[in-house]
Amino acid sequence: MSQYQRRAFLRQMSMLAATFSILPAGMVRAASKLRIGVIGSGAWGLQYLSLAAQHPDVSVRALCEPDADRRRQALSLCALPPDIYTHWQQLIACPHIDAVLIATPWQWHGVMALAALKAGKHVLCGTVAATTPEGHGALLRASLESGRQYITLNETDFHADQLAVGAMVKEGLFGEIHEVRTGVHCAQLPGDVYALQGASSVLSMLGVNAENPFTRLSLRREKMECLVNRKDRRGVDQLVLARQELPVMEVLTAKQQTLVLQMPHPRKSVVAIGFQLKGSEGRWLEGPRVLQRTAALPQHHWEPGRPYLEQYRNDGNVAETVFGHAIAALQAGRGTAPMVYDAIALSRLQAVARRAARQGQDAVELQAWGIV
Repeated sequence: MSQYQRRAFLRQMSMLAATFSILPAGMVRAASKLRIGVIGSGAWGLQYLSLAAQHPDVSVRALCEPDADRRRQALSLCALPPDIYTHWQQLIACPHIDAVLIATPWQWHGVMALAALKAGKHVLCGTVAATTPEGHGALLRASLESGRQYITLNETDFHADQLAVGAMVKEGLFGEIHEVRTGVHCAQLPGDVYALQGASSVLSMLGVNAENPFTRLSLRREKMECLVNRKDRRGVDQLVLARQELPVMEVLTAKQQTLVLQMPHPRKSVVAIGFQLKGSEGRWLEGPRVLQRTAALPQHHWEPGRPYLEQYRNDGNVAETVFGHAIAALQAGRGTAPMVYDAIALSRLQAVARRAARQGQDAVELQAWGIV
């Protein structure tokens, strides 16, 4: 190599080094496999560990599972043995991973996710981000300050019908969405134990994001029709339409849209409360599966919804799709802010609602992504 060629080569390398120095550290490895560590290997953890082990762009490099039997089951899914840790803090400190998949009981999600973000790791987690409003604020700040993503892996909230309705909303079939009502399994109010299961799919329908956050939350009880599971005289389970008084959480967005979450009583066998959607150009009712399009049909005329569900249905593996989208987002280097806002929006509601119920408050004003 001549002196001129050597100087040109060094000049090009210095320019390349400068280019990499201004990229977020977590994105420098975008062209290589994403190295992840998994904390927990229960049923949910094994499901995503299996997906990670099979994904062509993912390398499972670390596992934290203190239980020997579960650890053996997890290792059987990995083509190459990952580093083994018995304490989650050791795994988070591991320098050879880019992201942490948290598959532990929900009470641990917040503290583990916060530690991972502060350690410069992306986070893939279940539906509950934290247990307090302040905990959600800490996760938001840590994600923004570290430049690392916080992504919710939440396949349980996306059943086929709601995915199809979501596709209709995206195509503009119902116009601008004004109100969504949906049943949730429980809302972590006093006496309940888990998240707002069944509601996450409506966030994209309402367009909840950094510019359109939830602004007000209210709690009440309301009589409504719902499907309940009852035994007949022979002891056989039957679905019966009943009218019961159930807890309701109503939330407003900055654009004055309404989300009504109807919660089954923890001691009553409520099976389904129904999904309803109202837009400027139409409505959807889940119970009879019918829709109304005000722009195309006479007012009050309802069409069968089944043909629309078949047209817009996607019968793929939802967990695989959710995981694939998360990995693609990390590799593409999508902006952190939209992802962390999406991830904590619903989880923050349950923490605020639980505190409001304990304090006897019927309504709470929500600061935009801040602390109540």
